Amino acid sequence: MALGVNRINELNVEGKAYPFLVRRGRAMKINGMTRTRHAQTRMAQRAIGEDDLEFIARWGTPVEGGYLFREKDFQSFERDLKKQRERARRLINKRLVVKDGRFVTVYHARRSNVRRLLRGAHD
Repeated sequence: MALGVNRINELNVEGKAYPFLVRRGRAMKINGMTRTRHAQTRMAQRAIGEDDLEFIARWGTPVEGGYLFREKDFQSFERDLKKQRERARRLINKRLVVKDGRFVTVYHARRSNVRRLLRGAHD
């Protein structure tokens, strides 16, 4: 990407959108924080990407001058991931009906209904 060009990406976590990259000139912003050219160089040397920065800021422990992703933070992430997986399993074949931007109803879809809905689904 050429310098001076803006790009904004979003990371969606539990329905919340977090802008994580804005590039303008020499500096980059992640969650409103500017990343210097030095940081870009070090990230490249150490194989640490923008998504890794977002992850560390999201799951790491705030420390003086930044964040630290510890073993304890990994364990916390792992527990949360397990809860999300269990939630996802529980929600298999649940249907949420939306009309005009409003939730109308939610129900347990029967196997025949799932097949019918999927035949008419648009990818």
